[in-house]
Amino acid sequence: TRCGHRAAVSDPKATMRPPLMTVPKPDRPTGTHNHRLLRWLGGGAGLVLLAIGFRFLIVPEAATRTFGLGAKPDAVALDAVIGLRDVWLAGLALAFAVWREWRALALWLVLGAGVCIGDALIVAADGGPSTALAFHGVSGVFCGAVGWRCWLIARKSRGNRGSDQ
Repeated sequence: TRCGHRAAVSDPKATMRPPLMTVPKPDRPTGTHNHRLLRWLGGGAGLVLLAIGFRFLIVPEAATRTFGLGAKPDAVALDAVIGLRDVWLAGLALAFAVWREWRALALWLVLGAGVCIGDALIVAADGGPSTALAFHGVSGVFCGAVGWRCWLIARKSRGNRGSDQ
């Protein structure tokens, strides 16, 4: 026999036996519909948040009223809103790092770098202290550098896996 295969089976009934375990093959990969739906829903939520964010940048008074804080919200309420979002974003960064989701962490950090630079520009335009300006600027550079490194690791690990998951 070549390559370790048996030449022929003498018992004709032996060739008719079904395999011990059979796995049904679906017409399409399992979960494709659910994955597509979740991508649309998640993407839709992202677009809504993007629109809300731009609205706060373009017409902050109207966006603040729609949010429910009133025409002239007090500083404590605004600080609570900012703090809650920072906790949420920190949770995402920590989860991406712990789970070694390098591509997600890279994206989070690179987008965060843009936010830090934007914060620095806002502080500068408002005449804020140079220490705050430096903090935001250095944070932006840090996030960009670490994000780039995470992206390189993500590319390397994707190449080793051989799949695009």
